[in-house]
Amino acid sequence: MLRSSCSLRSRGCAGGELCALRWSDVNLDVGVLDVARSVVVAPGGLAEKSTKTDRSRKVALDPVGIALFTAHRKRVEEWIAEAVTPFRPDNVTSFSIRVRDAVGAPDVRLHDLRHFTATQLIGAGMDIRTVADFLGHSDPSLTLRVYSHAIEERTRAAATIMGQVLAAKKEPAVLPSGA
Repeated sequence: MLRSSCSLRSRGCAGGELCALRWSDVNLDVGVLDVARSVVVAPGGLAEKSTKTDRSRKVALDPVGIALFTAHRKRVEEWIAEAVTPFRPDNVTSFSIRVRDAVGAPDVRLHDLRHFTATQLIGAGMDIRTVADFLGHSDPSLTLRVYSHAIEERTRAAATIMGQVLAAKKEPAVLPSGA
């Protein structure tokens, strides 16, 4: 967690314990670390485990340790702020092209997935208002216009069903005598 951990190691924190620290384990107001776990190298990568004694413990920080954690927290917050900047649309498109090519669908564009989703939702009988909301359309009439082909397919399916219902042979109705 820290680049220079000598000060903390001398207070009884091993490297694996330092790597396992979370911000919820650090109380800079009172200058205390709660050491509750350790990170170890395991087959396939890293694993988290309990401390060597299987017990958590409190480790006091002096002003130097508090200053190290405070500076590190500031750097981490800066990294986080940079990480939440929006992705470049061209990078997202490039990534989707690499994925598409890797799965063997060279003619599929990212935007095609949006059309596929809308068509599938309409085809499954989802109401247009819900599909419009799902797609971010403020007006369902836009959804109706753009995806009219899917609506036409549903209309044909409805006509087929009604044709089958009306064409079904029925037993002739028997009227009660005297009617």
